[in-house]
Amino acid sequence: MSWTYRIVRHPGKFGSYYQLHEVFYNVKSRPVSATEEAITFGGDSQQEVIDALHQALGDVLRTKVIDWEDL
Repeated sequence: MSWTYRIVRHPGKFGSYYQLHEVFYNVKSRPVSATEEAITFGGDSQQEVIDALHQALGDVLRTKVIDWEDL
């Protein structure tokens, strides 16, 4: 199973809101689940955080927003 960072659209009481999640894919590359909580960034060094942020930005620029209900 693989994963990427994705922006996920959630239903809200007053409209949709968006959060960053790790989304997991099946062997057919279809999204099947996501982290329950939105992603936060941390690490053992400043560089680890910067690297994770770069990966997240690259992932979200290459993918479309996904709806929470579709996971």
